[in-house]
Amino acid sequence: MKPLFQFGLACIVLILLALSSCSAPAEEEQVHYLPFRETADGKWGMMATDGKVLFSAKFANAPTVVYDDRFFVYNDKGLLEMYTAEAEPRKIGGEYLTAGHFHKGRALVAEPGQAVKIIDTDGNTVRLLDKIQNKIISKVSTFEHGYALFQTVDYLCGAVDLDGNSVISPNYAMLVAGNGIFLAVPSQYSQAVEQGDLKTVTFCVLDTDEKVLAQIPARNYNDIQLLGDKILLSEEVNHRLLWSVLDKTGQRLFKGDDRIERIGELRGENFTFLSNELWGVMNFKGEILIRPQYNELRFDGDQQLIATVDKDADYTQDQLIDLRNQPLGTANYAVIYPFSDFDGEHTLVQQHDNTFALIDRKGQVLNNLPNMVEVEMNSGDDNIESNAIAFCHVDRRIRHPHRRCRRT
Repeated sequence: MKPLFQFGLACIVLILLALSSCSAPAEEEQVHYLPFRETADGKWGMMATDGKVLFSAKFANAPTVVYDDRFFVYNDKGLLEMYTAEAEPRKIGGEYLTAGHFHKGRALVAEPGQAVKIIDTDGNTVRLLDKIQNKIISKVSTFEHGYALFQTVDYLCGAVDLDGNSVISPNYAMLVAGNGIFLAVPSQYSQAVEQGDLKTVTFCVLDTDEKVLAQIPARNYNDIQLLGDKILLSEEVNHRLLWSVLDKTGQRLFKGDDRIERIGELRGENFTFLSNELWGVMNFKGEILIRPQYNELRFDGDQQLIATVDKDADYTQDQLIDLRNQPLGTANYAVIYPFSDFDGEHTLVQQHDNTFALIDRKGQVLNNLPNMVEVEMNSGDDNIESNAIAFCHVDRRIRHPHRRCRRT
């Protein structure tokens, strides 16, 4: 994971780009329980990331993963219900059309016919997000790093904190949230954004007080990406793309050369880079830490990576390595999910026989695991939308498909 930053042709709320591939989730963002089922047509249970089964075969529909000891699951009316992560789950709260995962005790939901609202883990309403500065809100992104982006019915974007207070006013045609900063396009460029004429706009880097830290004219660059608390740029020089990394004030931290076809992920002063269709690791000094040799390369914490090698068209192999390119453990798997997505000590893997398992930091499969035919990785809706605003345009392109791991 995951995608490079690409601008859409309409004003949309752009979801946080500092995903698990770019910055490790904070402790409160880690998954602690995973839904699973033991037979292809069986009901769903829940197990902890250390392999202990919380409950077995209780739900006909797949629950979401658990954050803050809460999960959501569809009922027979096609609405989401919230439950406690207990051996005997308790239903709390209402019924929701859309719901995002909990983050620091807060989640965004929308009940049928109601505006989007923030709730706590008891299902109580913290804040109704119907209007901000007299502008009607049509959709809100899920919380990341303590903030949620929202879009108004007139396609302007802003951000709120965990209590629903406006921190970025709805005065931007585009808005992307990072780790403590935002990348924004002011509303004066709304027409250019709508027409896809992005070379004419100027991006602003904002802090959480909406102070402008830097301005970046788009005409100078081919790509502008926000990765965590840094800005990634590419510019064409002599028919080649050269990549740079800036800090939040616009100061250049690194300027690449023609060894780099693309920069992928950042961790501190290290980053993955593509060269001749293979990925390696370099630092801001230009030193190659891992020569390009992998088909995919993803950070999993500051000192560990998940390296993928395509053995052939139908067979890939994932292995854990360190920054010296030394293997961590002797096992390899078809797919390794990041430890940083879970409790930091265990993670989910898909084995080469298409079974699923949990492993520890040494890459060893945990003992006494249940049979796992299917494992659900859906964390909830990325964009919380209200059906109370019938005339609101909904751009389905910004919805991210949820992940489910299935034995093939």
